[in-house]
Amino acid sequence: MQKMERPVGEDMRHAAGETAGIGGITDRSEAEKSRDKYFSLYDFSPSGYVTLDKEGVILEANLTFANMLGVERFRLLSRPLALFLEKSYWDILYFHREKAFSSKKREWCEVQFKKMNGEKFFAQLQTIAVKDQKENYTLSLSAIMDITERKAMEDSLRVAFRELQEIFQVSGDGLLALDENLNILRMNDVFAEVANIKSGKVIGKHYKDVIHEPLYPRIGRAVNEITQGAEYYQTEVEQTSEGGRLAIYRFRAHPFWDNDNHLAGMLIALRNVTEQMEIREAISREQKTLSFILENIDQGVITMDDEGYIIHMNSAAEKYTGIPRKEAVGGHVSDVITLAKERTDYTCVRCLQELANGIVEFREHAPCGKNIFMVCRDGNAVRIEPRCAPIMDEKRAITGATMIFKVIE
Repeated sequence: MQKMERPVGEDMRHAAGETAGIGGITDRSEAEKSRDKYFSLYDFSPSGYVTLDKEGVILEANLTFANMLGVERFRLLSRPLALFLEKSYWDILYFHREKAFSSKKREWCEVQFKKMNGEKFFAQLQTIAVKDQKENYTLSLSAIMDITERKAMEDSLRVAFRELQEIFQVSGDGLLALDENLNILRMNDVFAEVANIKSGKVIGKHYKDVIHEPLYPRIGRAVNEITQGAEYYQTEVEQTSEGGRLAIYRFRAHPFWDNDNHLAGMLIALRNVTEQMEIREAISREQKTLSFILENIDQGVITMDDEGYIIHMNSAAEKYTGIPRKEAVGGHVSDVITLAKERTDYTCVRCLQELANGIVEFREHAPCGKNIFMVCRDGNAVRIEPRCAPIMDEKRAITGATMIFKVIE
C-alpha cells in the first residue's frame, strides 16, 4: 500500500510543534500552547498568507486572506489562486511564480484581486519557493498585502506629475528645475531655446556643463543670494537668439526646501519682457518730453487729486504764485491759489471754487472767467486767465483735475 504524504497544513502544524520544542519546551501542553499561538499569529496577521502547489492550487490560506476576498476559508482550498484574480493578471501571476521557483529568492509583483461581491482591490505578492517533505521545491508561500490605497495615491501622483509636466512644457516662460546639487531635473523647450541649448540629454548634468553666458553667472548669483537668506532672486538679462535678435528676459529663481530647511532644489523662470521694456522706455521718453514742455512753457500748470490736493506744479506756477514747489505739493489748492476778493468777479470762478472745495463735477475743459485776480505770496494781485480740465480713469470716473493759467499783464 502506497504511503500517503502528510497534507501541507499538517506540515505547517508539525513545523510549529517542532519550533515550539526548541529552547527546552518539552511538555506537550506547552508545545500545544506555543503551536496555537503560532497559528493565531498566522491567521490574524495583517497580511494574507497562502501556500500553493506547483500548479498554483491553494493548499493553505490564513483567515486574513479569506477576509480580503470576502469568502470562507474552506472555499479557497484546492482551487487555483488565479480564479480570484482579474483575468488580465493571470500571466503576471504565472511568470511571478516561475521566477520565484527559478531564483529560490523572494520575488514580488502587483496584481488585482476580485472579491466574491464583485469589488476589486490591488495587492502586492511577495513569494518564495519552499521545499516539500521530499526536499523538492514544489511549494510556494506568498504574503499578500492590500495596496489599493497606495495605488490610488500613486495614480493621483502620476496624474499630478503628468499635469505638471504639461504645464511645464506649455508655459510661455522658460523653466529650469535643479536639484540640491544643482543638477538639472527638468528643462522645458522654451528655456532650451532661449539658452541656445542644442537637443540632447541634459537631465542629470550639472548646470555649469550645459548653460553658458549670460545665464550661467546669474544662476551662481541666485544660489549665493538664496543660501544667504533671500526668499528669491530676480534680475534682468539680455540674451541673443540664434537668429541674432536681442531680447530682454526677467530672470527669477525660487528655492524649495526639505523638512530640515536645507536647500532641496531651485526653479528658474525666464520671461521675455522685451515688449514691456520697450513700452516702458517709450512711456519714459514721453514723460521726459512732457516734463520738458511743462517746465518751459510760460503758463502755470497745477495738477491735483479729486480732493484738491496738489500732486504737481510746474516752474511757471511756482514763479507766478511765489510758492516753492516743495512747499506746494501735498498742500491744498486753496492754499496756493488765493483770490483777491475785492477785485474778482465770483460769478466766473465756479471751477476754482469747486476745486478749492474738493468737488470736481465738470466733465469738459472749462474756462473760469477773465476777471480773476490771484494774490501772490508777496501780496501783489495779478490777473490770471485759468482753464480747468478733469482727469479721468478708464471708467470715466474723475480722479483729479489740472488747472492751467496764464498771467494777463
